[in-house]
Amino acid sequence: MKQLLSIQDLCFAYDKEIILDHVNAEIMDGDFVGVIGSNGTGKSTLIRLLLGQLRPVSGKITILGTPVGQFREWPKIGYVPQVGGDAHREFPATAKEIVTLSEFSDIRFMRMPRRRHIDKAVQALKAVEMGDYQNRQLSALSGGQFQRVMIAKALVNEPKLLILDEPTSGIDAHSKKILFRLLKNLNQQGITILMVTHDIKETGQYVNRFLELKDQTICEVRIGEC
Repeated sequence: MKQLLSIQDLCFAYDKEIILDHVNAEIMDGDFVGVIGSNGTGKSTLIRLLLGQLRPVSGKITILGTPVGQFREWPKIGYVPQVGGDAHREFPATAKEIVTLSEFSDIRFMRMPRRRHIDKAVQALKAVEMGDYQNRQLSALSGGQFQRVMIAKALVNEPKLLILDEPTSGIDAHSKKILFRLLKNLNQQGITILMVTHDIKETGQYVNRFLELKDQTICEVRIGEC
C-alpha cells in the first residue's frame, strides 16, 4: 500500500505546555482511520498541524511525499472542520452554491462559475445523497443534512485524502448512521479518510484502524479494545 501521510517525531507545544511529544504515525492509501482521545489530548491541534495551519516545534509531516510546509496541492486534501449548533447555517446560500465555492481556485480566473463547475457541485451533492436538496437554503437543512453538504464541499475537488474533525458533533443518532454509511461508501470508492471522533462504538464497524492520542503521544489501538 502507498503511504499518503507520514508523521515523524512530531513535537508541538503552546508556549511551554507540551501537547504532542515525538508523535509517529502513518496513513496509507485506502485507510479509514479514526483518531480518538479524551478532550484536551491534542486531536484538533494534530489536524491543524497536518493542514499546515500550525508549525511544529520539531519533527516532520509529509503529505503525498512532500513536506507539509512545501505542499501546494491542497485541493487533493479535503477538510471538513468541526461544526456545531445552528449559527453555521445562517449564511444566505443554497447547498449547490456553497459547494461550488470550493472550486474558487478554478473559477476565479472567470469570476463566475461555468456549467462544468455547477455540474461538479451537483455530482458531489449526489455522492452524499443530497442531490434533491441542491437548491435548498442552508438555513432549511437539518444538522445532519448540513454536514453532508460540507462533505460534498470537500469532495468537489476529488481529494485523495479526506480529513474530518468530529463530523457527527451536534447531529442525531439517525443522521450519524447515514453519515458513517456514506463515509464508508466513499472509502470503498478509493478515498482515504482520517476522522477525529468520540463515537468509538459506532465507528468501530466502519473504520479499519484507530489511532489514540494519550499522554502527549499517539498509538494504534485494536478495534474492539477501545
